[in-house]
Amino acid sequence: MRFRRVAATGAAVSLWQRPPVTTIFVTHSIEEALPLSTRVGIMASGRVSDIYEVPFGYPRDVTDPAFSELRREIMDRIEAGVRTERGAGR
Repeated sequence: MRFRRVAATGAAVSLWQRPPVTTIFVTHSIEEALPLSTRVGIMASGRVSDIYEVPFGYPRDVTDPAFSELRREIMDRIEAGVRTERGAGR
């Protein structure tokens, strides 16, 4: 499964680099979204609640500390949203 995801990610990047192309990917995986995207949107309650710019060139270096920091920032926002939505449902 992991190999297919890596191959699909590589294919998506090569397609994206053929301008002009606008593509919207929907995924539940930050590890999938960050290497592919110029922007990452977070949905909450059926709406886009946040949009993060991904300022890194291609190919992405997922070992770059700035990349890891952006990933952590997005994860923190998602986790905060989940806690908020669970609390509202009580």
